[in-house]
Amino acid sequence: MNKLEAGKVYTAIRQRSGTNSGGNWELLATQDERGSNDITVFVANIPSQVPEGGRFRIEKIHSVSFGNKKDSTGSWRTAISINAEVCPVMTYAEFSQGQALEEEGVLPF
Repeated sequence: MNKLEAGKVYTAIRQRSGTNSGGNWELLATQDERGSNDITVFVANIPSQVPEGGRFRIEKIHSVSFGNKKDSTGSWRTAISINAEVCPVMTYAEFSQGQALEEEGVLPF
C-alpha cells in the first residue's frame, strides 16, 4: 500500500517537468516498498529542486485525484495523483558534501 501524508518523507522514483498550455508543471512519482501502487505528486511550488531518486517531504496537500489511464501495454490502470507543496530533503552525507564544496567555492546545485 502506498500512503502519502503531509509532513512525511518520500523518494521520487521519477521526476519530470515541462510546459504545456496550462503553464509550467512538475511531477514526482512515488511507489510502495514493493515497487508498485504508484502515486503521482504534481508539485504546486515549482521548481521543487527534487531530483529523480531524491527525497522530499510533503508540506501541504491541496487536492487528490483518482481515475484511470492506459499503460504502455494498452491496459487500463488506476491512476492516483495529488497536488501538493513539497521540499527537498538531503541526507547528512549530501549536506556535508555540499558544505565542503561550498567552502571550496564550488556548489553542486
